[in-house]
Amino acid sequence: MTQAETVFRHGKTKPTELVQLKEGSRVFLKIRPTTLEERLAWMQRVRKIREQIYEREGFLPSCTDDIAEDRMR
Repeated sequence: MTQAETVFRHGKTKPTELVQLKEGSRVFLKIRPTTLEERLAWMQRVRKIREQIYEREGFLPSCTDDIAEDRMR
């Protein structure tokens, strides 16, 4: 079983992290709003991961060019 936080916008949920599922997989979704403490803890984990990437790579990769290219298609 996989557990992931999602964001609900425009009538759809979108995971905040990569979820390993096959395209078209059906899942059971249990909805529970998160608390401020849970969101702050998640942000702390993200900061730690960013720091680890920076230490390993020497920079933080940017996907801005990839996003711009995709939007031009």
